[in-house]
Amino acid sequence: MKVTSAEAKKLLRQYEDEYLKIINDEKKKHTFRCAVGENVNDCKTEYYFEETQKRIDELNKRIMKLRHAINLFNIFTEVKGDMTIDQVLVRLPQLTSQKLKLDGMRKIPSKERYSISGSIIDYTYTAYDPAEADAKYKEICNEIQELQLALDRINNTMTFEVK
Repeated sequence: MKVTSAEAKKLLRQYEDEYLKIINDEKKKHTFRCAVGENVNDCKTEYYFEETQKRIDELNKRIMKLRHAINLFNIFTEVKGDMTIDQVLVRLPQLTSQKLKLDGMRKIPSKERYSISGSIIDYTYTAYDPAEADAKYKEICNEIQELQLALDRINNTMTFEVK
């Protein structure tokens, strides 16, 4: 079956939801309580061990194959320049972290009154030009946007085979 990355992720979510439903259902039904004097067969829940295990195994295999196909696609598909999808998926959180740091740095005034003690006034100075931090912040925002758009394009247009 050929799928896009976006389709594969939706399919994976479906498989994982189905898996959790089976596991939760199994937890509810694999044991039951019966009071003394009640007929055990009347209390028994409908749980079929063999069938349930088979469904779990089948889903686990589907999930494994789909995740493997996604991983291969991510490892070998180039996004921008010499970066593959898996590298971009590492790079984006790095850039986001740097963006958050720079956002704070660009807002700090280059000179700010820190405290007054008697007739002594202390100032805090930045050891950098906040305009440089602002420029780097904007550069990183642009890089994040470019990478995200490139990923979106690939995720919604390129297909790969899931065996």
